[in-house]
Amino acid sequence: WIMWPVISPDGNSVAFAALGDIYMKQIGTEKTENLTEDEFVDIDPTWSPDGKQLAYLSDKEGNMDLWVLELATGKSTKLLDHEEDLGFPVWSPDGKTIAYFVRDSRNVWGYGALHLIDVATQDVTSLENTKFVPSKPSLSADSKTLAVMVLQPYSSRYREGLS
Repeated sequence: WIMWPVISPDGNSVAFAALGDIYMKQIGTEKTENLTEDEFVDIDPTWSPDGKQLAYLSDKEGNMDLWVLELATGKSTKLLDHEEDLGFPVWSPDGKTIAYFVRDSRNVWGYGALHLIDVATQDVTSLENTKFVPSKPSLSADSKTLAVMVLQPYSSRYREGLS
């Protein structure tokens, strides 16, 4: 049940989701730490570039919102409360923004709209119209280019198509 493993910027740890919590394992040791040990579903961790924080999704307040965990203190703070569920967060290499998808409000399978949130100001920017079956975003080293895979369906009747 290990999902969404992400290696720390220094390469010494890996964070992942398992059994509804976020864990961190020190590479090369037996040490594994449960970082969000609670009754809520915590998923999809992403490291800050300096390795001091993890952003993740949690349903602590009813739907999947974006939270940031300070590793030094263990304190989690909600960065973004959204009416719709969020997905696929990725911290930009410059540390200023997190890219993520907002799930379609009609609960349509596989749709999401790409957004960025400024970590300091919490200002949100919508980058694209709704996309079908999007991938996790990827940002260039200078944080200026964002890549994402989407599915282009063959027709409105079927989900099959081209990536």
